[in-house]
Amino acid sequence: MRLLTKAQRGATLTGYALVLSAFTALSLGAVEGLNNASTSYLTETSDDIAQSRELAFYDELEEIPDPNGDGGDTSEDTTGDPDFILADGGQFQSPADGLCMTLDGDGKFRQRTCDGSAAQQISVFTNAETGSSQLRLGGQCIGLENNSANNSDPYQIQDCDGDNPMQLFRRNDTTQQWESATNRSPLKCLDINGGGGEGQIIHQWDCHGGSNQVWPDPAAYVPPVTLPTPPTPTVTGEATFVGSIPDGSDLSANGSFEDDDTVFVFEESVAILDSDLTVGGVTIPTGTTVCTYIVWYDPVTNADVSATIDFGAPVLAGAQDPSDLSGTSGFELPGITYDYSRAWESNDGFGVVGNTLSVTPNAVTGNADMLRVFTQCG
Repeated sequence: MRLLTKAQRGATLTGYALVLSAFTALSLGAVEGLNNASTSYLTETSDDIAQSRELAFYDELEEIPDPNGDGGDTSEDTTGDPDFILADGGQFQSPADGLCMTLDGDGKFRQRTCDGSAAQQISVFTNAETGSSQLRLGGQCIGLENNSANNSDPYQIQDCDGDNPMQLFRRNDTTQQWESATNRSPLKCLDINGGGGEGQIIHQWDCHGGSNQVWPDPAAYVPPVTLPTPPTPTVTGEATFVGSIPDGSDLSANGSFEDDDTVFVFEESVAILDSDLTVGGVTIPTGTTVCTYIVWYDPVTNADVSATIDFGAPVLAGAQDPSDLSGTSGFELPGITYDYSRAWESNDGFGVVGNTLSVTPNAVTGNADMLRVFTQCG
């Protein structure tokens, strides 16, 4: 196709040469006049071309401005008033309910479960001269319905208008509140209706410093940690698996689970270790997911028992003496009474092989024996 285009241009030039041949019949005076005009035109054009120009250099193709006037992709926000510069962004999560400010389908904002969706990605654009900020989402701004100045009027999404005072906020870093940038009396704050909760609308209210007006700095979405379900131990011998420790239980001698014939096994906690944990001379490394169980024996009389407990996962360590038991109190369940003076003494036998713990507590009337067992979880 390109060769065809060149051939057409050649034919045109041939025709043009014939015209020039005919032109030679003109008078010499006409030719001289034409030459003088051409010389003048070329001189003026050359002078214009020779003028100094400021050169612009672009590192990336995307930065080159569009000749139609678009600023191009310069990685800067070009929406709204250019006086407002991006300062921060992320989810607005309230400590009052742990939920996030979310744009709903009706254009208003409500508290919803934090999920990192686009409806929760709020950007803070601040005017360096005035200190006021616009709160933007998806290129639009958070403003007040009907530009109202009244309590309980909801916030909604609107087109940005840097001259609209009802779209301007000022950050109070001391109280972590978003206050109205206008000097109203009393001052109004970004507030969760009803103190917080799923579906509660975000509206303005007199600033009072309550938890439903506290907004920590915007933060990136952090998915919730899903902990595994602890495996159910299999017990043989004189033992029984209860499940989770019943609320209000008293794990002390002569307490809630006093029995001559039964070693009780309770499920306690599941946790991901945020630091190394040393128990009974064994160190469990940071990041390990552990399940803890309580093994408890509280006899009425001097009745010796034995039991074998298969936890369904490797046994990592056991807290048996008072210092190890109290040192791992962070794994306790709330509402339970623990008596760590009732530890597993030296004459209370136990052994570990893989997933299995074997125990032979030495019974003493009025005494009790406790173990906190750590297993691999998940």
